[in-house]
Amino acid sequence: PTKCDIQYIPGENVYGSYAFEDLWPSTGDFDFNDKVIDRTTSLIIDGNGEVSSAQYKFVLRAAGAGYKNGLGFSLPNTSPSDVLSVTSSLVNPGDYTQIDAKGLEMNQSKAVVILYEDWNHIVSYTQNGKYYNTVKPGPGISAGVGSSDTITVDVVFSNPQQVADMLEIDPFVIRNRTRDAEIHLPWFGPTDLANPSYFNTFHDASAYPGSGNNYVNSNNIP
Repeated sequence: PTKCDIQYIPGENVYGSYAFEDLWPSTGDFDFNDKVIDRTTSLIIDGNGEVSSAQYKFVLRAAGAGYKNGLGFSLPNTSPSDVLSVTSSLVNPGDYTQIDAKGLEMNQSKAVVILYEDWNHIVSYTQNGKYYNTVKPGPGISAGVGSSDTITVDVVFSNPQQVADMLEIDPFVIRNRTRDAEIHLPWFGPTDLANPSYFNTFHDASAYPGSGNNYVNSNNIP
């Protein structure tokens, strides 16, 4: 009765992609290759048409960054009390994040999962280089070519969630192992552990702390 149907986002065995710049609140070089993440989601639907559990898969496709960036995601419509357990295929190092017994990050009002603290922990190289899958290989070019572990995260809910509330997640970069330096997609974030003093400095023109668009400049671009 807790597993009657399944909904795939964006489709069965289909991945969507997120691309990040990591110099926020500055614009950076705007090539969006500092972190490129593929993600697919499976929502398990119970007999009442609600989500009893969810599985998320992530693959790091490229990292054109000198920073040792981490990655997490928030379920923006889900509180920690709604989650029974989080199981990840990657054991988090726990160097600078605090994870509770359920597998959620501690001291958050929304359910937050830390995928990894440093992208270097999840890649292996077939050709060494400064970056990862962002420079075209060629003679004399140390491009940095390799593959990433697929991180599988299973979330079981203690209180079934509405499908409409589970259609989007809020992925964010943790810049260079600095936990309070979060970079989200426009319209999302920050989590409770982000440092609000970054907002509206340099090129940032976020609406924060008001409602509206965040992580954008005055032209409303990321």
